[in-house]
Amino acid sequence: MPVRRQEAYPADLARRPTPQAEGYDAILANIHDLVRDLERRANTPCRVGIGTPGAISSRTGCLKNSNTVSLNGRPVKQDLEQLLARDVRIANDANCFALSEAIDGAGKGYGVVFGVILGTGVGGGIVFHGRLHEGLQHIAGEWGHNVLEPDGPPCYCGKRGCVETFLSGPGLVNDYLAHGAAQGRASAAGDRMSEAAKEVLEDLVAAAMNDAVRKAEQTTQQKMSGLTAGLNIPGLNLPF
Repeated sequence: MPVRRQEAYPADLARRPTPQAEGYDAILANIHDLVRDLERRANTPCRVGIGTPGAISSRTGCLKNSNTVSLNGRPVKQDLEQLLARDVRIANDANCFALSEAIDGAGKGYGVVFGVILGTGVGGGIVFHGRLHEGLQHIAGEWGHNVLEPDGPPCYCGKRGCVETFLSGPGLVNDYLAHGAAQGRASAAGDRMSEAAKEVLEDLVAAAMNDAVRKAEQTTQQKMSGLTAGLNIPGLNLPF
């Protein structure tokens, strides 16, 4: 859980583990303590913006689709604003990453940018010509719960064989253990078990990315088809 102050001030980065096992209140208290600690060190109030797995539901105002499942169905933004006594901005972490790269990073100058996160979970964001495409349910670009292997491991979302069960950090650990590594054993260069797990990971990344890019292309085509249909509406006067 890293927090960085604005560039107008000297850079300051703090990181704390997310206390998932302790539940919702502990996670919010951890964020509160982290913000207060940075404010003491900076000697100035901080604005708070959070990039998180999942998205805020426009219907309920609660977080949904997070792999930190204790946050799902809870009014995270509202509770944090009350706890910190200020406005809090919350957005999907993969969307933040994709938009940043599209505006002034590796995707600058490209019409369509698909940003991918592989970490504790698997996420993605789509940007069209510098504008984020979230979709009606705020999950456009999310590919972690595309089914990669129907008979694969169970996922917290209720399905089996989701991309996230294979390509996330925990998924890689599980595959490493499945190749015979002992629990808690660190991998090393040339390690047969780690090399086997790496080969499997590379194959799965290729298969999953191929599927994700194909779906992203379909989304692009659908948006362009919708634009074409809109331009051909009889009697429609467009201001350009």
